[in-house]
Amino acid sequence: MINKIAAFNVGWGDCSILYDDNNCMLVDYGSKGNKKQNCLNDIITLLSSKKEKSLMISHLDQDHYNGISLLANKVTFDNVYISDYVTGFGMYLLASALLTSNNVIVNQVKHILNIPQVLLSNGLINKNSRINFLVSGNKIHNKLDDFDVLLPNIYNGGLNSKLYNKIISNKAIKDFVEFYKSFFIKTEKEF
Repeated sequence: MINKIAAFNVGWGDCSILYDDNNCMLVDYGSKGNKKQNCLNDIITLLSSKKEKSLMISHLDQDHYNGISLLANKVTFDNVYISDYVTGFGMYLLASALLTSNNVIVNQVKHILNIPQVLLSNGLINKNSRINFLVSGNKIHNKLDDFDVLLPNIYNGGLNSKLYNKIISNKAIKDFVEFYKSFFIKTEKEF
Protein backbone atom coordinates (compact mmCIF):
# COMPACT_ATOMS: atom_id res chain seq x y z
CA MET A 1 0.00 0.00 0.00
CA ILE A 2 1.34 3.44 -0.91
CA ASN A 3 2.73 5.24 2.09
CA LYS A 4 5.09 7.73 0.43
CA ILE A 5 5.11 10.05 -2.57
CA ALA A 6 8.22 11.77 -3.88
CA ALA A 7 7.87 14.62 -6.39
CA PHE A 8 10.95 15.69 -8.35
CA ASN A 9 11.76 18.96 -10.07
CA VAL A 10 13.10 17.56 -13.33
CA GLY A 11 13.14 21.00 -14.93
CA TRP A 12 10.59 20.53 -17.68
CA GLY A 13 7.58 18.33 -17.16
CA ASP A 14 6.41 16.08 -14.39
CA CYS A 15 7.96 13.30 -12.32
CA SER A 16 6.70 11.57 -9.17
CA ILE A 17 7.31 8.25 -7.48
CA LEU A 18 4.63 6.49 -5.44
CA TYR A 19 6.12 3.86 -3.14
CA ASP A 20 6.04 1.68 -0.07
CA ASP A 21 8.80 -0.44 1.53
CA ASN A 22 9.12 -2.89 -1.39
CA ASN A 23 7.39 -1.46 -4.48
CA CYS A 24 7.32 1.75 -6.45
CA MET A 25 5.70 3.41 -9.44
CA LEU A 26 7.40 6.16 -11.41
CA VAL A 27 4.67 8.42 -12.75
CA ASP A 28 6.03 10.30 -15.76
CA TYR A 29 9.52 11.67 -16.28
CA GLY A 30 9.44 14.74 -18.44
CA SER A 31 12.84 16.36 -18.65
CA LYS A 32 15.64 15.12 -20.84
CA GLY A 33 18.03 17.90 -19.88
CA ASN A 34 21.09 17.18 -17.77
CA LYS A 35 20.90 20.24 -15.53
CA LYS A 36 19.02 18.18 -12.94
CA GLN A 37 21.70 15.47 -12.52
CA ASN A 38 21.24 15.29 -8.73
CA CYS A 39 17.56 14.70 -9.30
CA LEU A 40 18.34 11.87 -11.74
CA ASN A 41 20.64 10.22 -9.21
CA ASP A 42 17.94 10.48 -6.50
CA ILE A 43 15.35 8.93 -8.83
CA ILE A 44 17.68 6.04 -9.77
CA THR A 45 18.58 5.44 -6.11
CA LEU A 46 14.94 5.32 -5.03
CA LEU A 47 13.83 3.10 -7.92
CA SER A 48 16.79 0.74 -7.49
CA SER A 49 15.99 0.21 -3.81
CA LYS A 50 12.59 -1.33 -4.58
CA LYS A 51 11.80 -4.94 -5.40
CA GLU A 52 9.05 -4.30 -7.97
CA LYS A 53 9.26 -1.24 -10.20
CA SER A 54 6.40 0.09 -12.29
CA LEU A 55 6.22 2.96 -14.77
CA MET A 56 3.09 4.90 -15.62
CA ILE A 57 3.07 7.31 -18.52
CA SER A 58 -0.03 9.38 -17.86
CA HIS A 59 -0.30 10.69 -21.41
CA LEU A 60 1.80 11.05 -24.52
CA ASP A 61 3.08 14.61 -24.36
CA GLN A 62 6.88 14.80 -24.29
CA ASP A 63 6.96 16.61 -20.97
CA HIS A 64 5.56 13.40 -19.43
CA TYR A 65 7.85 10.75 -20.95
CA ASN A 66 10.88 12.27 -22.66
CA GLY A 67 13.28 11.83 -19.73
CA ILE A 68 12.57 8.14 -19.19
CA SER A 69 15.41 7.30 -21.56
CA LEU A 70 17.83 8.78 -18.98
CA LEU A 71 17.12 5.67 -16.89
CA ALA A 72 18.38 3.33 -19.63
CA ASN A 73 20.82 0.66 -18.40
CA LYS A 74 20.07 1.72 -14.82
CA VAL A 75 16.47 0.60 -14.16
CA THR A 76 14.28 -2.14 -15.64
CA PHE A 77 10.52 -1.86 -15.07
CA ASP A 78 8.43 -4.90 -14.17
CA ASN A 79 5.17 -3.18 -15.18
CA VAL A 80 4.52 -0.40 -17.65
CA TYR A 81 1.18 1.40 -17.80
CA ILE A 82 0.38 3.55 -20.83
CA SER A 83 -2.80 5.01 -22.28
CA ASP A 84 -4.64 2.64 -24.60
CA TYR A 85 -3.37 4.08 -27.84
CA VAL A 86 -2.96 0.62 -29.36
CA THR A 87 -6.57 -0.49 -29.46
CA GLY A 88 -8.20 2.77 -28.38
CA PHE A 89 -8.57 6.16 -30.02
CA GLY A 90 -4.87 6.30 -30.84
CA MET A 91 -5.51 3.87 -33.67
CA TYR A 92 -8.02 6.33 -35.11
CA LEU A 93 -5.32 8.99 -34.98
CA LEU A 94 -2.80 6.71 -36.67
CA ALA A 95 -5.25 5.80 -39.40
CA SER A 96 -6.34 9.40 -39.94
CA ALA A 97 -2.69 10.48 -40.21
CA LEU A 98 -2.61 8.50 -43.44
CA LEU A 99 -5.46 10.61 -44.80
CA THR A 100 -4.62 14.10 -43.57
CA SER A 101 -1.86 16.60 -43.04
CA ASN A 102 -3.50 18.18 -39.99
CA ASN A 103 -0.63 19.24 -37.67
CA VAL A 104 -2.51 18.38 -34.47
CA ILE A 105 -3.03 14.79 -35.64
CA VAL A 106 0.49 14.44 -37.02
CA ASN A 107 1.99 15.64 -33.71
CA GLN A 108 -0.18 13.25 -31.69
CA VAL A 109 0.89 10.35 -33.94
CA LYS A 110 4.58 11.27 -33.50
CA HIS A 111 4.13 10.99 -29.73
CA ILE A 112 2.37 7.63 -30.04
CA LEU A 113 5.08 6.19 -32.28
CA ASN A 114 7.91 7.48 -30.07
CA ILE A 115 6.83 5.56 -26.94
CA PRO A 116 7.99 2.06 -28.07
CA GLN A 117 11.39 3.49 -28.99
CA VAL A 118 11.75 5.06 -25.55
CA LEU A 119 10.65 1.90 -23.69
CA LEU A 120 12.65 -0.59 -25.74
CA SER A 121 15.92 1.33 -25.47
CA ASN A 122 18.65 -0.12 -23.32
CA GLY A 123 16.87 -2.38 -20.91
CA LEU A 124 14.04 -0.21 -19.59
CA ILE A 125 11.79 -3.23 -20.17
CA ASN A 126 12.65 -6.86 -20.81
CA LYS A 127 10.87 -10.08 -21.79
CA ASN A 128 9.43 -10.40 -18.27
CA SER A 129 8.03 -6.86 -18.18
CA ARG A 130 4.26 -6.54 -18.42
CA ILE A 131 2.81 -3.83 -20.65
CA ASN A 132 -0.62 -2.70 -19.47
CA PHE A 133 -2.92 -0.43 -21.43
CA LEU A 134 -4.91 2.09 -19.43
CA VAL A 135 -8.58 2.03 -20.43
CA SER A 136 -10.93 4.53 -18.82
CA GLY A 137 -13.16 2.84 -16.25
CA ASN A 138 -10.80 -0.12 -15.65
CA LYS A 139 -8.69 -0.81 -12.58
CA ILE A 140 -4.95 -1.31 -12.24
CA HIS A 141 -3.94 -4.04 -9.79
CA ASN A 142 -0.32 -4.31 -8.72
CA LYS A 143 1.66 -4.93 -5.54
CA LEU A 144 1.73 -1.22 -4.73
CA ASP A 145 -2.03 -0.63 -4.73
CA ASP A 146 -5.24 -0.72 -6.79
CA PHE A 147 -6.00 2.30 -8.97
CA ASP A 148 -9.06 3.43 -10.94
CA VAL A 149 -8.25 4.57 -14.47
CA LEU A 150 -9.79 7.95 -15.23
CA LEU A 151 -9.01 9.27 -18.70
CA PRO A 152 -10.52 12.36 -20.30
CA ASN A 153 -12.15 12.47 -23.71
CA ILE A 154 -9.50 12.66 -26.41
CA TYR A 155 -10.70 15.92 -27.90
CA ASN A 156 -10.25 17.68 -24.57
CA GLY A 157 -6.51 17.19 -25.07
CA GLY A 158 -6.00 19.00 -28.36
CA LEU A 159 -8.61 17.80 -30.84
CA ASN A 160 -11.71 19.89 -31.22
CA SER A 161 -15.02 18.04 -31.28
CA LYS A 162 -15.60 18.73 -35.00
CA LEU A 163 -12.29 17.11 -35.97
CA TYR A 164 -12.85 14.27 -33.48
CA ASN A 165 -16.27 13.51 -35.01
CA LYS A 166 -14.86 13.68 -38.53
CA ILE A 167 -12.19 11.12 -37.64
CA ILE A 168 -14.46 8.59 -35.92
CA SER A 169 -17.12 8.79 -38.63
CA ASN A 170 -14.73 8.19 -41.57
CA LYS A 171 -15.47 4.71 -43.00
CA ALA A 172 -11.91 4.02 -44.20
CA ILE A 173 -10.52 4.88 -40.77
CA LYS A 174 -13.15 2.75 -39.01
CA ASP A 175 -12.41 -0.24 -41.26
CA PHE A 176 -8.66 0.07 -40.64
CA VAL A 177 -9.11 0.31 -36.86
CA GLU A 178 -11.51 -2.64 -36.72
CA PHE A 179 -9.12 -4.77 -38.81
CA TYR A 180 -6.21 -3.78 -36.57
CA LYS A 181 -8.15 -4.47 -33.37
CA SER A 182 -9.22 -7.94 -34.56
CA PHE A 183 -5.63 -8.73 -35.60
CA PHE A 184 -4.22 -7.45 -32.29
CA ILE A 185 -6.72 -9.40 -30.19
CA LYS A 186 -6.14 -12.60 -32.21
CA THR A 187 -2.35 -12.24 -31.94
CA GLU A 188 -2.53 -11.45 -28.22
CA LYS A 189 -4.47 -14.71 -27.62
CA GLU A 190 -1.80 -16.73 -29.45
CA PHE A 191 0.85 -15.67 -26.93
